[in-house]
Amino acid sequence: MNNLTEELEVLQTHEVGDESCTNMREEALVSEQTSPISVSDSDRTVDSVFHESNDPVPQMMNTKDCDMLRQWLKRPCAQFLLIYKASVNGYDPAVFHRLCDDKGETVTVAYNSYGYVFGGYTQVPWSSTNQSKEDEQAILFRLYSGHDMFDPFVRRSMAKQSTHQKCQAYHKVSYGPSFGAIGSTLTLFHGPHREATNGFTKTNGFCQPGATGYFDFEKFEPHDLLGPNDFNFKEVEVYQVTDSPTLTMPLVSSRRTNSVSSEISAITLPNTSPTLPRASRLAQVLRHKIRDAPTSSDSDSLPKRQSKGGLYTESETWRRLHWDEQTRANLKEEVAHHRPLECFGVRQFRILLLGQIGAGKSSFFNTINSIYRGHVTSQANMGSAPHSLTTRFRAYEVRSSRGGDPLHFRMCDTMGLEESMGLDVSDIPYLLDGNIPDRHQFNPAIRITPDVPGFNQNPTLAKKIHCVVFVVDCSTVSVLSSRIIEKFTSIQSHVHQRGIPIIVLLTKVDTACPYVNRDLSLVYRSKYIQEKVEEISYKLGVPRSSILPVKNYESELELDTKVDILALSALRQMFRFADNFFDDQLDEISEHH
Repeated sequence: MNNLTEELEVLQTHEVGDESCTNMREEALVSEQTSPISVSDSDRTVDSVFHESNDPVPQMMNTKDCDMLRQWLKRPCAQFLLIYKASVNGYDPAVFHRLCDDKGETVTVAYNSYGYVFGGYTQVPWSSTNQSKEDEQAILFRLYSGHDMFDPFVRRSMAKQSTHQKCQAYHKVSYGPSFGAIGSTLTLFHGPHREATNGFTKTNGFCQPGATGYFDFEKFEPHDLLGPNDFNFKEVEVYQVTDSPTLTMPLVSSRRTNSVSSEISAITLPNTSPTLPRASRLAQVLRHKIRDAPTSSDSDSLPKRQSKGGLYTESETWRRLHWDEQTRANLKEEVAHHRPLECFGVRQFRILLLGQIGAGKSSFFNTINSIYRGHVTSQANMGSAPHSLTTRFRAYEVRSSRGGDPLHFRMCDTMGLEESMGLDVSDIPYLLDGNIPDRHQFNPAIRITPDVPGFNQNPTLAKKIHCVVFVVDCSTVSVLSSRIIEKFTSIQSHVHQRGIPIIVLLTKVDTACPYVNRDLSLVYRSKYIQEKVEEISYKLGVPRSSILPVKNYESELELDTKVDILALSALRQMFRFADNFFDDQLDEISEHH
């Protein structure tokens, strides 16, 4: 398989004119067709490109870095394709422009000797026009503030907010990647530089953000981006940004093209389409050979680097769900009549929602409430704020209609989890055991004790929690901090001790995947959403079957059938898990008798 893809690489060179061949040989060091990176968080070195000696050269960005960029760019399926690498191509503006000009939107990432990782994004293609360019979407960012210290920081373009701050990128032929008017905000190097023998290259870059204002009114200093004004670089990389998932061929250095060309010349061409150029007919043959090559039955023969974006075919969907109005009606009816076992004397399931601020806990209750009210409601506080908008413990009921009978469940909403504030893990046992009364006012500075007003010393089974739901924003799965994961893990231990089942609600799937954003019914065909399900399953130690993607009502004014179906199917699964909790209680009673 690798030989075939190498042959196609050479064919692409054959199919251009002689004048283009020189540039293609120069670009062979880091091809513009490098694959989107796909790596583990534990390794900063991923995939490979080839330089003249055909030795692999590691790309520097890892999955966590890419997901942070996707979040900043609001492009959850963005792919990053390496097109320039300074340690391979040289710290030379001429080479930078030759490889990066007219390549569309790009991300530049620099790595200095202090371990800072920083750079910029611009949607305006690089050029050699010697002009400053306006870019409303440009950002400057920092990913790491020291060796392996993930410390995200971003500043955004002020082009929309100000009539004067219109220069976000500087396209000067003698400058490398450069941001701000005449590069004043950040320039990585200008003029060529010889790489040092110690693995670092000292350039004449500069950073003066405080004197400009082209990125955010809130001022920032050079040390916010690159530490102690350090332009001693280990690496500078430029990635082309695209939303198109790409199956990419291994790169071939210019020294290998002759041997591969001789292999191509030995291919017998079919007599069909004799009017096509030889190179085009060769391409047809090789594409057929690649199509017929071994697939999943021989994974070792496949290219290692493939994008996980895109959609499965309808027959390959990873979960089955119907999306018609009848399905919605059936689910709504089923949920309305589902109730706990009568032998326990429990009238309502109690479902506890836990999650970070902004993840969508309160929004999920509002979504379910809206379905039964017949219009979009906002009974529970929701929105975007630095700290939790939910400050009280609430055990919300949902009624069959306005003024109708309560349904057989309550959704218990709490403060959001935060790294240093918010709901404290030590309060969780009291919530699970039913000690805390409805409308209890949380105080982050004071832990819950039996002395708090309304504390229930002897709660019945009806007051206890029967199912716990972790609510996680799908677009933040890859950047969940270790502190938040530790909190989830600590909560799990309390939950498991009580035999309470856990579900993970994966919210905002529409903002996480553009396919799902266009059509919510594609959620179980989305490879990206499936990848996030697998990732959160691994991080939290929860089975994939317990992870349920949903979209809450947020900006909509009217109900949507597909939103309702996804939410109701998730709620039905919560009821089924709560049933399991009561089944265990029944087994325990039987054992004692």
